[in-house]
Amino acid sequence: MNALFDAWCVLAPRTRILCWSAGNVCLGSLLFICLFYLGGPALRVQREALVQQRATVQQQWRSQYRQMASVGEARIAPDEKLLPFSPLDFQTSHRRLVHWLPSAEGGEMALTSIWEAIPDVFVRLAACGMSVRRFSLNVEKSALLLTLELERLNEE
Repeated sequence: MNALFDAWCVLAPRTRILCWSAGNVCLGSLLFICLFYLGGPALRVQREALVQQRATVQQQWRSQYRQMASVGEARIAPDEKLLPFSPLDFQTSHRRLVHWLPSAEGGEMALTSIWEAIPDVFVRLAACGMSVRRFSLNVEKSALLLTLELERLNEE
């Protein structure tokens, strides 16, 4: 092993630079071939598969959105009477109204509730013609604090 180092050190500096440069060019060429010629077709196939999957998923989302929009329009027909909205109607044995802050578009309502009673809140709001713009759900002592920012669906 020492003989190789001795032979390297005996070479002229110009020869060592030439050998070092030739080795780097060969290594770089090998790396370039491995990355672009050997890995390129496999990457292209993967990229095309991802593009096809993305297109399929986007088409599924579009069809689901159209389907939900048509169901929503059929469910809330213009001639259908909506229930009147009152924040006090949300107080039950499992829910308690903490505060109600009305605004021109709707308002903000906070309820303490158990987990099982939360889906009923959203069903009742839809029946009253109210849309949930934003909501948050936080743990407060032994109950959950549900804060809702509401707006009216149809201002007619």
